[in-house]
Amino acid sequence: MKTRLLLFAVVTMLLLGSTMSVNAITYTTIGFKAIDTDGTNVIGEYSGGKFLYNMNTHAWTTLDLPGTLTGISGSNIVGTYWDDTLHANRGFIYDSLGWITLNFPGASNTSISGVDGDNIVGTADGHSVIYNLNSQIWNTFDVSGALFTTVLDIDNGNIIGYYKESDEISSKGFFYDGTDFYDLPVTPYAISGRNVVVLYAGIYNLDSQSMILTNNAFGFSGQIIGISGDTVVGWYKDNALHGFIATIPEPATLLLLSLGAAFLRKKESV
Repeated sequence: MKTRLLLFAVVTMLLLGSTMSVNAITYTTIGFKAIDTDGTNVIGEYSGGKFLYNMNTHAWTTLDLPGTLTGISGSNIVGTYWDDTLHANRGFIYDSLGWITLNFPGASNTSISGVDGDNIVGTADGHSVIYNLNSQIWNTFDVSGALFTTVLDIDNGNIIGYYKESDEISSKGFFYDGTDFYDLPVTPYAISGRNVVVLYAGIYNLDSQSMILTNNAFGFSGQIIGISGDTVVGWYKDNALHGFIATIPEPATLLLLSLGAAFLRKKESV
């Protein structure tokens, strides 16, 4: 595993853009696509590879990793790559010592989508799975009666994703609090606390049951894809692809759009 620090000032100037404030949201643009954050570090991709950016030290590290990055939590970075020999997807986890492959026992394909501490979530042959790094135990995780369940992220035991009940019905988003499943009126992508990232939309708050931030709140057409606390990351495109790191206010300040009668519907636990 190779990592190298980007020490040249000229490189940093190219990667880290200006800091701006729009609609009480402070954001900084960066030169490449940002994928996820744990509140201290940001991971992302550029045409030549992957990177890790520390928001405290402003240090950039390039990462020699396969496939696509999907999540970060502390020193753990996860993702998915295509194995040309096996002709199948495989997950991976990277820490300071290197990276190893993750594959659910007996599965043809395993894709990893999120990480929180020692817990890693993903999908294996149509079933959602959870892997614990300490116990090295895999468990399946499915909405009862669903044709398939796709888990996308985990935060402090709370899990989000989507499922499909039948071929005739569109997939539905869900939130799992460790005990019960709840339907969501949106399709979630990432979660931190009570805030859920919704692709192509913004941030949905579980308490107010409404969108509290839309993607166009930044003054450009962007896409939020990662969140940790009050920090969100994502990307936008003008004549080139850019990433951004933003600090958002409290949900009460952010309330921009109400979904009216939308509510969480409890589902049967598994």
